[in-house]
Amino acid sequence: MQLIRGLEPEISPMDNWESFKMAVNEKTAIRNVTVEAWKRCEINKIHKCNINYVVLSDLELKKKLLEFDYLIKAADPYMKYLSGSIQEIPHTVSLADKDGWLIGLYGSDEELSKYGGFSVGVNWSEKYIGNNGIGTCLELKEPVYIHGKEHYVTKYQDWSCLGVPITNNGEVIGALGVSVMAEYGDPSRMFIAKACVNSIEKEIGTLIEKNQEELEWEKSILNISDLIATVVHDLRNPIAIIRSLAQLGSSSNKSTYYERIIDQADDLNNTVDGLLNIFKPQELSRYSLNKVMDKIVRGMETLCFEKNIRMNFFNLDEERILSLHKNQFSRAISNLIDNAIKMTPNNGNIDIKVTEQGSNVLISIKDSGPGIPDDLQKSLFQSYVYRRKGGTGLGLFIVYHVITKLHRGSIWFNTELGKGTTFYISLPVDVIVD
Repeated sequence: MQLIRGLEPEISPMDNWESFKMAVNEKTAIRNVTVEAWKRCEINKIHKCNINYVVLSDLELKKKLLEFDYLIKAADPYMKYLSGSIQEIPHTVSLADKDGWLIGLYGSDEELSKYGGFSVGVNWSEKYIGNNGIGTCLELKEPVYIHGKEHYVTKYQDWSCLGVPITNNGEVIGALGVSVMAEYGDPSRMFIAKACVNSIEKEIGTLIEKNQEELEWEKSILNISDLIATVVHDLRNPIAIIRSLAQLGSSSNKSTYYERIIDQADDLNNTVDGLLNIFKPQELSRYSLNKVMDKIVRGMETLCFEKNIRMNFFNLDEERILSLHKNQFSRAISNLIDNAIKMTPNNGNIDIKVTEQGSNVLISIKDSGPGIPDDLQKSLFQSYVYRRKGGTGLGLFIVYHVITKLHRGSIWFNTELGKGTTFYISLPVDVIVD
């Protein structure tokens, strides 16, 4: 279709809606904004009748939602309000990041499904789906209204849509869009959408600051979870092969050794399963903290024998039942004790205490090692910061996640160079049941 320069003067949907609708139906390209948008669509080789949507993978979407969590939180109540105000008609209220990725969506699911592309994780920028409220306002960095046949892509010509860019410190960080069936189009919604965006922008500053620290942590969790899933996948086959070969040899006169290999393969497989579930734990269950701690400590005692380390354990006087992710909790405590053993010199001491302090249960693990260097102390619980020879650099990172995220507790340490380190774990009273 040959594009025609807009009428002079242009008819604005904001000034004369009825005349504008009639003009669009008679000649699509009546506005310069539409002419220029269609030119961009042709340059981007957009197919008018066949759109290939670009969609984020599950992991990419998780990261995207975390990255823009502050924007989603700021926009969500206003999106609900906009959607509620037009709930009687087919519509969508959408939120996108600065690159056009949908990160929030409200609307009439049944009516939208036949059009495609209306889902979180799809890219709505002009270069992928042609001119639309979200994509075009991001392209122009200004509010836009696009009605019916002004859409370059044929199937979206049933819709009337608007888009308003969202800014922070002068930079466009996203966009808010409202789309309705063309017969229900009403440009006056632009004023409401702009007012909503103004309110969103006022809230964003404080939310960005609050979100940044948590965002970095959650990104680390996602990256490491993905890494662990890959490692686990690569380990399963050799473990299965080792176990199968050991079973074949278990009927020989050296069956005891093969049985040990089988046991070790099973233990390794359980560890692999545990790694996979660190960030996706099972439901909390009630356990005796006294018994859980006693089993952990007894399991670590043999590691002390080779270095002649004395491990002193002081458990609670009275039994306490806690809600725990038992496997993850046990692994975290074992990791701390294992670190203490490795850091403590031959003939040294390790003290493990479980006490009640006010409304908390406090677990302390004290070694007599060299202490933690000053340059590592502030970032000790971050991934890959502290890595001993043969280690992964993930141990204390995972311990921190298990205690603070899974059990709503806290963990910290005191250290003195040349004298040793004490790690403290505090669990709040609201997970303790007498």
